[in-house]
This record gives sequence, C-alpha cells and structure tokens, in this order.
Amino acid sequence: MAKYCKNDHPGEVSKKFEDSRTWIQMLKGREDIEKFLIWELVHGEINFWKDKWCPTNHLEPLQNEKEEDLLAKDCWSGNEWSEDALNNILKDSSARSISKIHFDRNKKDQIQLIKRTRSSLSKDIQNSLFIWENCQRNICTCQKFLTPSILFFSWRVLNDLIPADDILKLKGLKGPLRCHLCKNDQESSDHLFFRCRFARDVWKKLTFNINLNLINVGWGNIKDSLKDWQAVNLMSPSFIIAWFIWNARNKVKHEDIGTNTDSVVSNCQAYLHKLISWKKFQKILKDLPNIELKQLKVIKVRWEKPRHPFIKINTDGSFTNKKACIGGIFRDHTGKALLYFKAPYIAPDALKTSCCTLLGP
Repeated sequence: MAKYCKNDHPGEVSKKFEDSRTWIQMLKGREDIEKFLIWELVHGEINFWKDKWCPTNHLEPLQNEKEEDLLAKDCWSGNEWSEDALNNILKDSSARSISKIHFDRNKKDQIQLIKRTRSSLSKDIQNSLFIWENCQRNICTCQKFLTPSILFFSWRVLNDLIPADDILKLKGLKGPLRCHLCKNDQESSDHLFFRCRFARDVWKKLTFNINLNLINVGWGNIKDSLKDWQAVNLMSPSFIIAWFIWNARNKVKHEDIGTNTDSVVSNCQAYLHKLISWKKFQKILKDLPNIELKQLKVIKVRWEKPRHPFIKINTDGSFTNKKACIGGIFRDHTGKALLYFKAPYIAPDALKTSCCTLLGP
C-alpha cells in the first residue's frame, strides 16, 4: 500500500471524495488489520512516531511538536538505545520503557502479527481479517474446504466486489458489451455464474452427477442460490463451481485462450473428489472421476556413452511465443564433446522447432 501513497505516510492517508471504490476498500482493510500488526525492530528504518513498533502508551513525548521524520535507529547507540536521545524526546517513564525493547541489527525490519499461531503468516492474517462467525451467509462453514484464493473470491462475490464488465462500465472503463463465454448478453455476476449458456451447461452437467435433492435450489441470482445451498447444509460446491467458471472467463478475456464446459466440469469434479478423499467431505458425487492418487514413480534417467566407433548426437529445441532456439552436442565413445551448436530460430510451433533441430543451424 505504501507505494501508492507517494510522500505521505501510509498510516496517515485518509479517504477522499474522489477516491475509487478499490482504494476505499484498501483503506478500510488497513484499519481492520493495523490492530493485529507490529514492527519488529532490526535495522530501525521505520518512523519512530508514526509506525507501530511498541505500545502507544510508551510514546509520551516531552512536547507536542515532534520531529516527523525521526527514525527508530536515530535513537540508537551501537546495539543499545541511546539514553540521551530518548530523554530528549520522551518523558522519563516512557524513556525507561522504550529502552527495554530488544532489537537485533543483524536482521531486517519486518512486520509481524501480535498474536501468531503455528499456521503460516498468510493464514494468520486471513483468520485475523475475517471474523467468520459474522460473515455473510455463514461462509465460515466452508473455510476448511476452500483454499485461501477461493475463500477470498467467495468473500468478494458476497460483497459485490467481482470486477465483472457491468461494474467496470459503471466506473467509466470501456470494455466489451458481451459476455466472454456465451457472447450474447452483457456480463454481470448473476449472468456469468447462472444465466450464461456456458454456466448453465456447467451446472447441468455437474448437478446431474451430484447425489443431492436440488429441486428447490434457485439458479437466477448467486446470493439467493447460496441461501438455497445453505439450506441443504452445503455451500462449498457453489463457490467451487463459480470459481472455476470465473477462471475460464479470465482465460478467455485476458489470455485469449479458448475453453469449454467439459474442462470446467472436470476441474470442479477433481476438486470435489480431493475434498471427499482427503478432507472427509460429504460424498455428493454419484460417480467419482478417474483420478489416480498414487504416489509418483521416480525413474532415474542417465546418459550413456556410445559404443566405439559410433558418435552420439543429442539435440533439443525450445519454443515460446513464436520465438525458438535450437541446440545439440556430438560426443564420442569416451564422452568427449566433439562438436556443439546453438542458434536462434524462427518456427511456427514446438513440433517444427524439434524437427529443425535435427537439421542443425
């Protein structure tokens, strides 16, 4: 967030009338998470007064006018706090409290959560930011079955923060007027996840293979549909299916990669199959997809010398974005390199590149 604040301190930036919705949400997120974070003193390259690195009641200044750009390291003398520097800016009780805070100049300043668990830092931040029991639609019931990416996506869906084209259009951004998947109607979150012909085909194929009574589940509005899924004590599949539809849409829009309903259905089934197999999820699939869960077998491949008087030639080529490169090496029966080559090449695809490699430069 600091890179967007120019010369202002990130903790002092406030909301303005002309701010975008995204920036307002970032400021709100900063307010929510600041109470969980604290700087660990190492190099001292943090603001003495503005950054949170100690309890606020420790920073009781002698006067109201403070040196705004004062850094923590400015109050150090070697590997200890400078008593003179602290006494010049703080009251006696505050100076004594600050002087007891440990720092290690051999590391790097880093921000930490005040209360850490054995989970990863991202997981701790996630649990601190989202109060799951108060989240819309009781999303906390899905937490252990969804990855952090799908969980965050679900939260955005429930809070109308998905950047579908209708939302971008309201913000003044020009874009296509048709859905990227069905090419018919204007894209909106409700259309994309339920009304789109592509999405309807995905839901139809998946629900045919789901062992649940879905007669009373609505398909017109995503939030109403989520309430219906919640009524059958099962919300995770709806988020999972929406997530893979969203990924398919993004591939078409941003990467110009075609997609089809079968690939989306296969991804959804594979994810649900893993939940059923590994997370003791409810067995909702009638037929489990044919997915091998056996451990990978590692085969050691070793280059062998040719027999005398033969010469072994190894060639290879690489291709990406219509740019290619070819190369090869000639070795005798002792393994000695007799000749090698490498060169850039113009080829239409990877197969052509491999064939041209055999011809040499």
